[in-house]
Amino acid sequence: MQDESLPLPAVAVLSSADLGGFGDQLLAAVIERELLARLPDVQIVSFAPLGWDRPGSTATPLARPERATTARITESAQSSVLCPAFPLGDDLSARYSSPQAQWAEPYFAGGLVEASHAVVACGVRVVAKPSKALVTAVARRALFTVRDKVSRERLKAAGEDIAIVPHPGLAVKLDGLAARAESLRKLGVLPEGSYVVSAVPIDGEQVVPLPEDGALEDKLAIIANARFVVASDEHMAAAAAGLDVPWVLLDPTGEETPPVLEFGVEQQIVRSADDLPSVITKEFPSRKAELLTVLDEHFGKVAKVTEMAVLANDGSPLRRWARLAEENRALRHANARLRERMVVERNRMIDPIADVVTENDKLTKELEAARAQHANMVAQNQILMAQVAERDRELLAWQNIRLIRWTNPIRNAYSKVRSFVR
Repeated sequence: MQDESLPLPAVAVLSSADLGGFGDQLLAAVIERELLARLPDVQIVSFAPLGWDRPGSTATPLARPERATTARITESAQSSVLCPAFPLGDDLSARYSSPQAQWAEPYFAGGLVEASHAVVACGVRVVAKPSKALVTAVARRALFTVRDKVSRERLKAAGEDIAIVPHPGLAVKLDGLAARAESLRKLGVLPEGSYVVSAVPIDGEQVVPLPEDGALEDKLAIIANARFVVASDEHMAAAAAGLDVPWVLLDPTGEETPPVLEFGVEQQIVRSADDLPSVITKEFPSRKAELLTVLDEHFGKVAKVTEMAVLANDGSPLRRWARLAEENRALRHANARLRERMVVERNRMIDPIADVVTENDKLTKELEAARAQHANMVAQNQILMAQVAERDRELLAWQNIRLIRWTNPIRNAYSKVRSFVR
């Protein structure tokens, strides 16, 4: 009989997915997927600054009393991976517009230091002036990498020289995105024909902005099926590059440029929307294959750190892993069937909605035609009213002629005589 008290192998992923932004979702999803691909029997435990206190998030909140939260992390997982979209050391109260978020700052600024708990910072950014606690924690981490040269120089100036890896979003996958794009077209979210993903209008192009809300997979489907992407941040640029969609970065402030230069070229970055028409017609070289090799090696190192932490915290790994392997096989099979069922149900739901959207478009066109006809009739009525007014003016002017006024009694008498004769 297996010992049910044996701890489950798990890794805690500390991200900013509760913010709901594209980059927040992308980083957490890609890193979780890459870890599970290398360690299929390891559970992922998600944590975020406000977690489920924010609508739509299922992550465990970090904004709680530090000692209790740290214990919760170390008890539920053997190691942690830090992968927020915001830079380490950031002011979370301002970013989350909540004073409660500051309770989560230690986990992204040098806190979470436990001798038996391995912590990995996976392709992060660092604030302009990293605190002493953050710099000290860099050396304590089992693995620490950044995704831009600026962050590296900031830490190097503080005495820590660390490695750079390209944006993890380059490892995004195309699986199922074509079907999602077709569903979005039926719902009227995507237009027929080619389009450009952009937050600003572009002359001569059918533009689709990336929605702020919604599932990550829908946003990726919009990017994957675009003819071109005008990225507004590093995360959109990385996703477009990973999905082999031509792209440029519109970065007026220059804040998003450093990590993009790790997988793009200077010519793919513009400061003004006026430069877009000339840039989107150009072709730029892709370094995707080379950079994916670097990322694969890095994810392998992250998985190795996690695996070693699991082994170090469990004296009987074979028993535990055998049990988890069986459980995971069953859960993955059930999850695969559930996803298939969700696709079927979604298509069943989309078809009637698509019919309603089509009918609504037809009625909208009929209404526009009726409004145009009504406007035309109003215009014709105004013309006729003007003509009648002109005739009345001419008649009044004719009646006021002196000859007409003087001969009125004679004509009236003549009319009476004629009526008697008849």
